[in-house]
Amino acid sequence: MPVIPPAWTVPAWYFDPANVTSCASDNNNCTQGTCGSVGSFQGPCSTYGEIAARLGTYSPRLRQVTTFTCMSNDGESDPFYLSPYLENGAYVVVQGVPTVVASGVFGTVTAKNQSTPQLLNVSLPGSIAVGQMIIDTTHPSEAWVYTNVSGATWALSQPLAPGLSTVIGQPFGNLAPEVNWTNGGNAGDAFTANTFPTLYVASLQPIQEQWSTGVVGGVFLYQVTNANNASRASPFIMGSPVAMVDVLCQRQPTGTPSGSSQLSVSSFYAYSQEIYNSYIQGGVSSLGLIASRVDVTNEGSLLFAGGVISTTVNTPSKLGYVSLQQDTILGVTAHGGFEMLGGSLSGTYIETGSTVTVNANQVDIIADLNGANALIWGPGSIEANANARLKYAPGAGGAAASLLLKGTIKINGQSQACIAQTTASTIGACNTAISVTTLDANLGTIPGCLTTLGSGAICNFGL
Repeated sequence: MPVIPPAWTVPAWYFDPANVTSCASDNNNCTQGTCGSVGSFQGPCSTYGEIAARLGTYSPRLRQVTTFTCMSNDGESDPFYLSPYLENGAYVVVQGVPTVVASGVFGTVTAKNQSTPQLLNVSLPGSIAVGQMIIDTTHPSEAWVYTNVSGATWALSQPLAPGLSTVIGQPFGNLAPEVNWTNGGNAGDAFTANTFPTLYVASLQPIQEQWSTGVVGGVFLYQVTNANNASRASPFIMGSPVAMVDVLCQRQPTGTPSGSSQLSVSSFYAYSQEIYNSYIQGGVSSLGLIASRVDVTNEGSLLFAGGVISTTVNTPSKLGYVSLQQDTILGVTAHGGFEMLGGSLSGTYIETGSTVTVNANQVDIIADLNGANALIWGPGSIEANANARLKYAPGAGGAAASLLLKGTIKINGQSQACIAQTTASTIGACNTAISVTTLDANLGTIPGCLTTLGSGAICNFGL
């Protein structure tokens, strides 16, 4: 059996680039986050690079749970790469230490309302800014600051129960419970506003040699700000199995289609990449393309639960084959849209000026893994192109219940389409306006589609 270097058996590493502990040094043991006596060399490293040097590689063979804790802001000159070989049920957590930048109690709370549509609004005292995580400490739950409404009132993402324990050691696709803040239930609750330390995570690409059956393994990125390089846009290569939890990601997560395939386990939902309650500010590119779907009722090899996706990059965010659940906000983009190549939408919010374009395969509007939110909502728009299909709930009133968008619904750029019923021998009227009203009036309980023929389709039945 090959010899495993002692450094590969260390269960916890610490580094403190900004020296908030006052004892950080690359001469320390780097295995504790507190300072030993003067001259003991007990305390955190100054850099991740020193830890990587002690490991002797970015690809150690790990047989135990291992954590890497970033205690303060790191710099561009100390990028984070990790491609471990994981055995014996091991996994890795790369985590930050949060900083509380404001605290107080909630003022007026305006609850989320998917019908109107109304995002959650909360009046927050103190120095609040977009991209901070608000933690309700009275009723433990957390949400992202999405945008300023006016004055001290801020729009927030869907609050979820604290997330890391929801992912680690749990079945694939296990969702944190939604916690719906209301004025009657949450006004006056104590809160903290938090930022996470800056880390330049360029690549996480584990190889999972031995799985703990049916539970999430791999590498977990938790409570860090994954920063972009100042001089240029930088990708984040997100291999599999990798999960982001409570991450402010300023880079563009990019999939690795040649990476390891997702786990297939009977009675478990299997996702190769998971993003829980994270704020993606750099858009995404080609995620969810690593493996084919496992469960046809909850499609997509990337699970995105809660949080926000937005971008200032002047190209569409290529979501790939994904499952967007728990009121994920598809926010403002420079290009104006998000491209899907298959998957599912469950409670997804589409912002003003944003369009979800289904460009391949089938996208289902279905209930999430908690059995709720079989709808899409918001002021934005959706479109089915090429030979793609957008599928909503069958039955009378199915379109009205599923498509709560206030923007446009189009097929291949057109606002009119043909009626195609499975019970009819010919195509129906081809000047039919595309709307929830006409979908329900012409399909309803009859399986069928509105389609532009040879192009996209919006249907109440699917593959």
